[in-house]
Amino acid sequence: MGKTIAPGECVSPMDALKMYVYAPAYAAFEEKAKGTIAPGKLADLVIIDKDPAKIEEGQFMEIKFVMTVIDGKVVWTSGSLIP
Repeated sequence: MGKTIAPGECVSPMDALKMYVYAPAYAAFEEKAKGTIAPGKLADLVIIDKDPAKIEEGQFMEIKFVMTVIDGKVVWTSGSLIP
């Protein structure tokens, strides 16, 4: 980790997030229900402690998960399950 092999193939943290979140919804023709946070869309998401667009190169693996939301309900927060 930490060694760039093909600099021309690198993507920004925001582009990487889009590849993991929006692109699969689009590919499955589900972008009207999934892939972005908006009123009326399914709300499965995680809250993290750092803004991936503002972190230094190499710090991506230091991001910590704070909360998980499934179907609009908090199901996990900082190491504890929510009943």
